[in-house]
Amino acid sequence: MDDSRPRPGVIHLTDIAGIRASHREMARRLAGQGYTVLLPNVFYRTGRAPLFDFMPSMGEERTMKRFAELAKPMTALAMERDGGAFVDFLLSHEAVTGAKVGVVGYCFTGAMALRIAAR
Repeated sequence: MDDSRPRPGVIHLTDIAGIRASHREMARRLAGQGYTVLLPNVFYRTGRAPLFDFMPSMGEERTMKRFAELAKPMTALAMERDGGAFVDFLLSHEAVTGAKVGVVGYCFTGAMALRIAAR
């Protein structure tokens, strides 16, 4: 959207491969539909995007090892704390209107999305 009016907030959580072009495009599409979108790096404890310095391949030993490294610090408590911070950030931001936010998670972050929604 081209105007600067506040919009409903949405948290877009990536899958375990992290922030990359496909998720940036999905976030842009949500924004184009009238939402203020937060696209956080939920794996910030382990690394910055890109999270892989190779092309991940499901089942491949190196990929599975990296998935385990990314998932390990993502405990239920960490997801709840981070989710609360994401919600608080959006609700306090001038670009967001309303008292609630939406959340979408993909694959690995589906559980995190549910925890945020339950909050």
